[in-house]
Amino acid sequence: MIRNTVRALIIQKDNLLLIKKKRANIGVYYVLPGGAQEENETLEQALSRECMEELGIEI
Repeated sequence: MIRNTVRALIIQKDNLLLIKKKRANIGVYYVLPGGAQEENETLEQALSRECMEELGIEI
């Protein structure tokens, strides 16, 4: 099964916004905000929803 995902590249004053995550087996790592596209959702809608969920911001 192929699963579409979206990622936001947010840069402000030469700073890149990343989300810090931690897993027991991996340790600390960083990811761009985003996630999976839901059924009947456009990529644009998916990105907007993910930014609201993860960052609390509208894009």
